[in-house]
Amino acid sequence: MALLAAWCLIGLVSGQSDAVDLGPRFSDYRSYAGMGDVDAGGLFYWYFEPIGVAAETPLLLWLQGGPGASSMLGNFYELGPVKLSDQGELVPRARNETWASLLPVLFVDSPVGTGWSWAKSNGSYAQSQDDVARNLHQLLELFARRHPRVPSKLVLAGESYGGHFVPALGAWLLQHESYFTLEAVLIGDGLTDPGTQVLTKPGEAFAFGLLDERRTAEAQRLANKAHAAVRAEHWAEAAEWRSAMEDLVKNVSLINPYDVRTTVQYSWDAMQKFFDQNSTKDLLHIPRALHFGTAPEVKENLKADIMKSQKPHVETLLGAGVRLLLYQGQFDWKDGVVSNEAWIRSLNWTGAEEFLSNERRVWRRPDEQIAGYWKSFKNLEQVVVLGAGHMVPMNQPLSARNMVSRFLKLGRP
Repeated sequence: MALLAAWCLIGLVSGQSDAVDLGPRFSDYRSYAGMGDVDAGGLFYWYFEPIGVAAETPLLLWLQGGPGASSMLGNFYELGPVKLSDQGELVPRARNETWASLLPVLFVDSPVGTGWSWAKSNGSYAQSQDDVARNLHQLLELFARRHPRVPSKLVLAGESYGGHFVPALGAWLLQHESYFTLEAVLIGDGLTDPGTQVLTKPGEAFAFGLLDERRTAEAQRLANKAHAAVRAEHWAEAAEWRSAMEDLVKNVSLINPYDVRTTVQYSWDAMQKFFDQNSTKDLLHIPRALHFGTAPEVKENLKADIMKSQKPHVETLLGAGVRLLLYQGQFDWKDGVVSNEAWIRSLNWTGAEEFLSNERRVWRRPDEQIAGYWKSFKNLEQVVVLGAGHMVPMNQPLSARNMVSRFLKLGRP
């Protein structure tokens, strides 16, 4: 590990290049990848800079969920400019589907121990959102020094457990000096206020037709126990009751909890195979000794964090005037519309009453297709994306890209 730490520090701070040559098919972007040395170990990043985009366009940082899900999922399967072919080769994603044709995008495997990122020792794994945010802040400052022309305006985005990571990092950046100015925050199908969200899920499963009345009552008893444990601040116990409730629903219905339209479970084997190749490691400036995958210690060390509410951080961001977009896929049961509506309605924010009373409007894409429903007041906006599950950009790439362009007022369809 000491050798890897030295490599990471040299790779980011010295004159060694982190440029990635993706070939002529990817000529619309400059690409950079490597490791950033932080207190807890090394954070892997992959950065895409679109050619021809205005200099004042902000940088978007994408954080996957989990905890312990690699942001390469978002890159390859959701919103990045690259994706994997059936043969396991990198191919371009259509410009009207990737967010990277709108603005620069930085994907980071976080926290340490996730994906390509690694921890210096068993005591280095994150145990709180402060730990995660501190290391991401360090990575951002290192990256800005490495790439002086990177935009100073920053947009944070993520999904699922990103409902923890994103607001916590946003609040951290408001309180600490940084090269970056926080412009906006996007949270997709977020786990943000788990104690509130868990109570809604049995009823939502019943509404989706996944459970009968008897099983719904059984699931509700488990959800109530999770909620009670949250109120008592028995965090690990709360996470166990929540998992028991979710397992009941999944085992009875056999659905994919991230998209109730299917019983097929997601597989990322193609990504694993691609990253196992030495040619991939060489391309992305990754030491060949590293293995792609997430250490079990990542989730174990954050077990007490899973059920803690990040709603206070959302309220801090709203109070500071940061623009916030909360979006959910219509068919997500994991952390979808109903569970997010519940905690949004309890926000302690001066605009909360007006937001709730405002009309939700139909949202159409430039091709006139109805993409979903949009609600807003001041700096808070909420979107329901039709025809999407938990991973909105994967299910509805055209709608997701238009949503980002519209929210950030980028002036591109």
